[in-house]
Amino acid sequence: NIPFPAYSVNARLGGIILPFDVGLHGSYLKINSLKFEDFTGAITYYSFGGDIRYAVMKGSTLLPKISVGAGYIYTHMALGMTGTSTYNGMVNSVPASVTANTDMNTNFDLHTLFIQAQVSKKFFILTPYAGLRAYVTASKSHYDYAYSSTYESGGTSLAVPDGSGGDAHDYNSNGFAWGKIQPQLYAGLGLNIFFFDCTLGGCWNPRTNLWSANVSA
Repeated sequence: NIPFPAYSVNARLGGIILPFDVGLHGSYLKINSLKFEDFTGAITYYSFGGDIRYAVMKGSTLLPKISVGAGYIYTHMALGMTGTSTYNGMVNSVPASVTANTDMNTNFDLHTLFIQAQVSKKFFILTPYAGLRAYVTASKSHYDYAYSSTYESGGTSLAVPDGSGGDAHDYNSNGFAWGKIQPQLYAGLGLNIFFFDCTLGGCWNPRTNLWSANVSA
């Protein structure tokens, strides 16, 4: 597991006159310098989306704020790896210097639709919140790989017998297939001091037991 830095932006506007707000967010990651033994590679990742929330209960000194909302997220990720290795081997029962080359690429696109309900209560500069989200996703993905091997014989580079090949495959290439509705529980704590806001949160998918956490400032 290797952490990678990514750029992200979040913006939210509303709650001025009517009890609703609109949020937009996006994130981006591009790394071209992956290195693992004889392999080099690159990762491209970006995600963007938006949501709208409506306060069904505005809250008061004693009562919490309750809101409902819906949103959409699009995510793309691609990974490519290439490798070249030269070693001493046997070709046709004869010792030879063999050079092996390989190339692999995979990518996926993911659409996510969700609805949610959230409750929060402000205590001076702290605002704890918790909610339930139901989401559904549709995806399509692709992979391909190829390899080849050559060896030196009499100053000539020749192909190794049965030393090359490859494959490629697309999943849902004709369209996106929507999956089952997934539940998600989330909670967090916000700290707000004048124009500074810091939020710590986490969520859990009970069907897959997938946990995640986030912190923003």
